[in-house]
Amino acid sequence: MIPALIIPVLNRFDLLEECISSIDCEVEHLLIIDNSGQYSIPSGLYGGKSTVLNIPANLGVAGSWNLGIKSFPFAPYWIITSNDIKYAPGQLQKLGDKSSPDLLIKTSQAWSSFSIGSNVVKTVGLFDENYHPAYYEDNDYESRMDRLGLRDLSVSSDINVIAYGAATTIQDSQELFNRNIATNESNYQYWQDKFNSPGVKDAGQYSLQRRIDNDLFS
Repeated sequence: MIPALIIPVLNRFDLLEECISSIDCEVEHLLIIDNSGQYSIPSGLYGGKSTVLNIPANLGVAGSWNLGIKSFPFAPYWIITSNDIKYAPGQLQKLGDKSSPDLLIKTSQAWSSFSIGSNVVKTVGLFDENYHPAYYEDNDYESRMDRLGLRDLSVSSDINVIAYGAATTIQDSQELFNRNIATNESNYQYWQDKFNSPGVKDAGQYSLQRRIDNDLFS
């Protein structure tokens, strides 16, 4: 049984339904984090065994991943997936079988669907929420693993995850697409500055001003 499956979503709820419909094994906790601010997702998906958290303002990718982990602190591992992918038959169970408290396992779509173990989080920490709303939070995490000598605990697997297309979320509207150009550059520069400076590299001190500056709709 998969202990916890976390699916953040901002839009394209039609793809979320397809993602959920591809779940073909037992999941103890299915958590959907609705970042749309519209309170539009009904509870009781996946046979009534899901929890929907309706968030009034977009947490972003890193914030959503962290919230999923913190919601189930006793899980041995968490599987986190984008809403715009679906699992080929048998592949979610295969990912669960490979998962371990000691590994970060990426699928054929890398960070669009991955498993992260509890011991990895205990050692490396949570994701840096200063990467908002999306991009480079994954680069940051693997850079931190490198600094700790844990690169071999990040494993790419042959687990087949089907993607609907790159960046489906931001391509849903021209406004999101245009705004992403600016936030993507801001996140890249933050990542470069962070790892080109001395000192301990961790999840960082959350900056409210950076969150405001990088809002999708600014």
